[in-house]
Amino acid sequence: MHIQLRKSLSAFDSRCSLKTWVYRVIHNVAASHVDRERRRPVMGIDFDELEQMPGLTDLSGLVERDDALARLHAWIRKLKPTDRQIMTLYLEDLSAAEMSEVTGFKPGAIATRISRLKSKLAQDFKEASK
Repeated sequence: MHIQLRKSLSAFDSRCSLKTWVYRVIHNVAASHVDRERRRPVMGIDFDELEQMPGLTDLSGLVERDDALARLHAWIRKLKPTDRQIMTLYLEDLSAAEMSEVTGFKPGAIATRISRLKSKLAQDFKEASK
């Protein structure tokens, strides 16, 4: 609009007020833009084409993964503090020996707790999906 206004400034002949002239130039530029956009063909996407587009085919997988992660975080928040700590360290890929240093439990006890927590997690997720 500014460019068109500057280009047409030399054509201003004072037959109307400058304010009216600026309004008409800006209005005409906007109307021309709307008219061009209206004539532009709208590109519709068929659902079959959408499924074939790269990166979008995994969208449902991403949604499922995010849902599972949200459920996992909610499940972890419900655990007792020591179990929550062990499960969080397990999810951060720490070894039983490293977890032992952090928690003070023996590596064997940590491995047993992880096994029990994983079984409980699988059971709780199975019950929640019913």
